[in-house]
Amino acid sequence: MRILSMMGLMVAVTALPSMARAGAGANIQACVFLPTAQAKTLTFNFSVGRTKCMNDKGNNAVLTTSSAGMSCTSAGYVEEKGSSTNGGTCATQKSHWVLGYSSTTGSPPVQNGYSGSSDISMSRGSNTNNASMSSYSAGTQLCSSNALCSSTSQKWPHGKQGPLYLIFQPGYQPTAKKK
Repeated sequence: MRILSMMGLMVAVTALPSMARAGAGANIQACVFLPTAQAKTLTFNFSVGRTKCMNDKGNNAVLTTSSAGMSCTSAGYVEEKGSSTNGGTCATQKSHWVLGYSSTTGSPPVQNGYSGSSDISMSRGSNTNNASMSSYSAGTQLCSSNALCSSTSQKWPHGKQGPLYLIFQPGYQPTAKKK
């Protein structure tokens, strides 16, 4: 019986480091919204750029579409490092996770001029996880579903992993307000 108790204690102590490192994290969907169908298929290459104070950095992804509306692909799991373990200074600094994209058409691929990026900071609040974009391409939105939402920040409960939808709008042109 004592051996089983010691084994249980060892398992619990072994799990502590991974639990202690958990910051705000979410599964990220990289999305593009096209207002009209395209004559040629577009290939969007999403690339993880500069990161700072991140436990998990997601991954690069590719999305191919010519359809109007929303198309998404997984950019993986992203988690901020909210502690200064192992000599870091992340407990007092903002996390940064940059995802950029560029697009091509045809074969062989030809750049078509669509590109953009977003810099997202994540943090763990007292009751919620928080994510907000500090710099981003025109029309970019951070949403809780795969629908346009006009938001640049999101909150979600501790213990949940989103998902969050980072929505780019290639060629976005803001509409002029009528007087």
